[in-house]
Amino acid sequence: MQNTDLRSFDLTQRTVFGLLAQTLFGAAYTPEPDVDWTEVYRESENQAVRLQTFANHHLIPDIPDELREEIRRYLAAAMLRNARIHGEHTYVHTLLTQNGIAYSVLKGAGSACYYPDPLTRAMGDVDFFVSREDFDRALALFTREGFTAS
Repeated sequence: MQNTDLRSFDLTQRTVFGLLAQTLFGAAYTPEPDVDWTEVYRESENQAVRLQTFANHHLIPDIPDELREEIRRYLAAAMLRNARIHGEHTYVHTLLTQNGIAYSVLKGAGSACYYPDPLTRAMGDVDFFVSREDFDRALALFTREGFTAS
């Protein structure tokens, strides 16, 4: 594995890395001077890490008010979506276990448990695996419950 020196990255990238380290690992981080916070926000969006990057935005005094409001709106919507998806994972767990169908969670909530705050794990859907032998039973169960295959 190559050891990459963070100084080889530009200011925007270093800032994203620093904020991620703060959120994910509790690392102390003080942003460098002259950070373009809009660029950092856009880069975190491009890298699909906005939620983790700005989870501690309240600790950053230099973010312009207009951008901070955009961050707050995004975080509120993302956390609400993640809470809903966590609830869906619980629902799927209940359905499958009450019907004796073994399963494994893939990505999403399964990965979220490794985050300091599981709701900062960006999620989009519920992914799970059932054995080939249980597939037809699981499909029939979810169909009875009103789910549709896509």
